Amino acid sequence: MKFSWKDGVGLTALVSGLILSGISLNKGQNASTAVTTVAADETAKEEVVQKPKKKSFIQNPSELVQKVNPKRNAKRETASLPTMKNLRECYQTQDCDFPNKDPSEYNYSVGQEIKKQLNKAYKRILRGEETRISYWSQEAIKSLKVSDGHVKEAALEVISTQPPSPQAFEKLLTDVIEYHDPLLIAQALAELQKYQEPQYQVRIYQTLSKVLNSGSLLVKKEIVYNIVPFLNKQSLPYFQDSLKKMNPSSNVHTVLFKILKDYRTQQTGA
Repeated sequence: MKFSWKDGVGLTALVSGLILSGISLNKGQNASTAVTTVAADETAKEEVVQKPKKKSFIQNPSELVQKVNPKRNAKRETASLPTMKNLRECYQTQDCDFPNKDPSEYNYSVGQEIKKQLNKAYKRILRGEETRISYWSQEAIKSLKVSDGHVKEAALEVISTQPPSPQAFEKLLTDVIEYHDPLLIAQALAELQKYQEPQYQVRIYQTLSKVLNSGSLLVKKEIVYNIVPFLNKQSLPYFQDSLKKMNPSSNVHTVLFKILKDYRTQQTGA
């Protein structure tokens, strides 16, 4: 079959049309791809801007230690200085993520966390596994300032494993003996028996005499019941002075009067 030049021109036009259509199609696909890429980029940017939700210590209070010091040695269950310092600051500021429906619940939760850290340290010391004994001794002394009886009790246990120190002595008097918790008195007085030097003894007599007249009834009773180890010729005048200032009909007066009388009898051999 023969083709004329007209047929050739028509075929050429057909091919040209197909080529142009292909170019248009490619341009459309490229434009669609570009739009999709831009949208994906914008989504990615939005995901980057979004911040993760804050963990709550209410679900797991021990996470506070991890937040303050993520390099903590979990195997040894020890806390670093910033952690203990932070916990005490949490107790004072009431600005940490602990249960806080009311101030008493918040203080109790923070106090329990401090107590837990001190108890763990105490057990490690007893087992001979703690290498930072001096550090924990200082942390215990500082923790006596916390106005929570549970914390003070745990701190006293750590302090009981250590030799006497001027810092511990001052805190025993001001933060325990002059505190209002009678359950701590016997433990603190047992610790004060380590301090036999004259300068310490005089401070002990003065403080006990003061609290016998100004402390709560239960604290006074605990001091009187545990006062015998502190009775001697030097302390007798202090306690006699306290006796004179007491209500003669009070139970504390009656008990202290008998103790001092028995002591004088033993000394004179009568």
